[in-house]
Amino acid sequence: MRPVFGGPLSYASSPLDGVDRSPFDIVGLDAFRSLRNADTYRDDLREEFAHGKPVAVLEVGCCTFQEAGDLGGAGRYVAMEKDGVTLKPDLVGDEGEQSPLLDSLLPVFEEEGVDSVLWFSFSGYALPHRPHGGGAGSGHGFLRHRQGSRRGPRDPRLGPHVPRRAREPKEAFHALGDR
Repeated sequence: MRPVFGGPLSYASSPLDGVDRSPFDIVGLDAFRSLRNADTYRDDLREEFAHGKPVAVLEVGCCTFQEAGDLGGAGRYVAMEKDGVTLKPDLVGDEGEQSPLLDSLLPVFEEEGVDSVLWFSFSGYALPHRPHGGGAGSGHGFLRHRQGSRRGPRDPRLGPHVPRRAREPKEAFHALGDR
């Protein structure tokens, strides 16, 4: 990559991935907090500064269903049936899951000296927002419970060519904007 790109390089990965950070200029983290790592989260983050490089959190956030904040990045997998397509029928949508997570983690990142933070994610353009799901067993309700600070378009045919007005903000979008 260096022969064709002269800027700083990073690679987003979880600390559990064991990535060799030496070839990179910036330590890029998928820093999802969940019940599994809540007690060690800050200490785990501090360890990433041992590389002597700037630290950027390149993915952090949660889905928008009740208790998704406890699941971190695994929420999108936990929400699905074993087929990986069908949404579990007992999930209760709750956009309010994202803002408290954001409010609790941003001070940690500031206090520990993280250089950059990217919320995962802005929006899933290819995934339409269906406020009432797509019927029992259709799996389409996932589209309203996914990660992202904005809802996708209501018309799936738009794909990535989404008019700005079609990307409705979620609560987390406003919480980010208030920072």
